[in-house]
Amino acid sequence: MKEKMTIGEYAKLRKVTAETLRHYDRIGLFHPFETDPNSGYRYYSIIQDEKLGTIRELQHLGMSIDEIKAYFNNRNLDQSFELLQQVQIQLQDRIKTLQRMEKTLTERMNHLAQIMQHTDFETITIKEFPERLFIHAGKHIDNAQAFHYASLKLEHALHESTPLLASNRLGIMLDYKETNPERGIPFILIRKKNTADPAYIHKIPTGKFACKIFKGSFFEILNEIKKINDWLYQHGMEGTGPILQIILLDISVTDRIENEVMEIQVPVKTRT
Repeated sequence: MKEKMTIGEYAKLRKVTAETLRHYDRIGLFHPFETDPNSGYRYYSIIQDEKLGTIRELQHLGMSIDEIKAYFNNRNLDQSFELLQQVQIQLQDRIKTLQRMEKTLTERMNHLAQIMQHTDFETITIKEFPERLFIHAGKHIDNAQAFHYASLKLEHALHESTPLLASNRLGIMLDYKETNPERGIPFILIRKKNTADPAYIHKIPTGKFACKIFKGSFFEILNEIKKINDWLYQHGMEGTGPILQIILLDISVTDRIENEVMEIQVPVKTRT
């Protein structure tokens, strides 16, 4: 057994890089067992193995360099227990966050898979929805740039850590007789009141909606709404209020306009 090893030998033994050991030395985290005063060569000893192993383990737990330094400063049982307890709490919080993100991602993957399999873009159906919650600022926008600014503002009002990528929650509310396809009020559907700033929360009343899945550019949305209104007239119904245009598939997952998919929801009543 060698009493001391070169930096290369020790790095190979511990399966780290020599540069990692140099870095640890420079920042005062892990010094060589001995440094040649003439050549400056670093030498390490197997008896340092416990400290390096502990450093690597604490790094894997997510501790910062400063936290690891504090751990080794006058190390004792009480101090070690307290620091590790803090790390445990941080890990538990991270696990909860990751579990929420994984759940959201699973929902979105299922949503994307369903949309990818959808082939019927002509049928109009009547759906009955319970009361829904959504957030919006109540201000109309009339161009793409304004839409993105408004959407970002709404995202900031959400108390969530996950993005709205392909989430079928973002949309635009159009006035019933709107003639400009770009003019509307951006909104985001939410599940609970405590997930957003109360100042932005509004309700979509329970009721029946004529729904149609549409694939293509939103510039064609008015033609689709006309098809719905014609269908309603033929079936003894009429629209009653603002139209919801919910984005199901957009530029967050495709650059091709022809692949964009949205659902149009028109609140309806029996025509008198």
